[in-house]
Amino acid sequence: MPLEEQNRSPWNRDQIQEGLGLVERASRLGRIGPYQLQTAITAVHAEAQTAGQPDWKEIAALYGKLARVHPSVIVALNHAAGAAILSHLGRSQQGAEAYRRAIGLTGNAVERRYLRWRLTALETIS
Repeated sequence: MPLEEQNRSPWNRDQIQEGLGLVERASRLGRIGPYQLQTAITAVHAEAQTAGQPDWKEIAALYGKLARVHPSVIVALNHAAGAAILSHLGRSQQGAEAYRRAIGLTGNAVERRYLRWRLTALETIS
């Protein structure tokens, strides 16, 4: 289930704060690798009280770093699926292009159908 569709009310804020502290401590070690970047992306999402509040620019930057540090089809798909990020930033045309790239990257029919649905919704709004 995409983060923007999740009910955040049952999320344990104390555990999130503990996790954020661990992410911060790990980042101070200066050895940034794929796990630290993936955790940092999750942390930015977890900090937000609602799905619309994350720092989308920070998430996009972290995905860019992750793509450089750990290039893989999955990272490329997640980075291309940053279309949602671009949409939240008001960059609908770039978001639509990113959805099209993501559709081309996935071999999973269910993911393709979902991404096409999101692309259609974005194009309808634009």
